[in-house]
Amino acid sequence: MKNLIKKSAINLLLTAFILGGAFLTSVNAGNNEPVAANSLLYIGNIENKPVFELNVKTENKKQFTVVILDTDNSILYKENYNATSLKKKFMLNIDEFEGKDVRFEVIDNETKKVIRYSVNYETKTVRDVVINKS
Repeated sequence: MKNLIKKSAINLLLTAFILGGAFLTSVNAGNNEPVAANSLLYIGNIENKPVFELNVKTENKKQFTVVILDTDNSILYKENYNATSLKKKFMLNIDEFEGKDVRFEVIDNETKKVIRYSVNYETKTVRDVVINKS
């Protein structure tokens, strides 16, 4: 199980860098505003793996941390940033997390304020059969 978690974390980390990494913009200013995670978007699937985009924007340059955890609070990804905006894509190997939720957290390193996004991924197979008489 520990090997599976380590493998998942490595896959997630490599995928994050491969999918385009982060686009960081810096601005000179004070640090009075808390980090505001604007959105976590579901973009679609690549190779049957869901892809999410995390967008974080602040008016002033901030130090913040992005953490991805599973249901057992195992850290799958953790990275510190010092920027005014972040746009990063993550591809999750959901087969390894079947039956578990994944949580994205954006933590303001100064105020310790946390913004959380929970991802509940469920696969359903639906078979519709329609018979028409003409």
